[in-house]
Amino acid sequence: MKITVIRGSIKHNDKVYKIGETLELDEKGALAIVHSGIAEEYVQPVAPEVEEEKAPEAPKVPEQPESTGSLTVEPSLDWTRPELNQYALEHGVKEPEKAANKPKLLRLIEEAK
Repeated sequence: MKITVIRGSIKHNDKVYKIGETLELDEKGALAIVHSGIAEEYVQPVAPEVEEEKAPEAPKVPEQPESTGSLTVEPSLDWTRPELNQYALEHGVKEPEKAANKPKLLRLIEEAK
C-alpha cells in the first residue's frame, strides 16, 4: 500500500521520508501509520484534461439592440476587456489595449465620442 507522509517523517529501510514524500509498505504496517496520523493513503494525482488547440475566437461584442428611441447600449465595467477594446476601436479609440485598466479605457471611449 502506498502512503504519503503528512506530518513528521518516517524511516524505512534506512531512508527517511519527509512530508510530501511517498513510500510503499505492506498493508498492515501502512494502515498502522495512517491511523497514527503521520501519513495518509497515497492518491494518484489526476492530470488535467488537455483540450485540443483551437484558433482563438474573436472577442464577442455585445449585440446592440435596434434603435428604439433613446435606448442605447453603453459600455461598462461589467464588459470584458476584449469587448471594451473592440467597442473602443469601433468608436475611434486608437490602440485601446494600451489603456492601463477598464476605467481608463472607458474614459478614452467617452472622450472619443
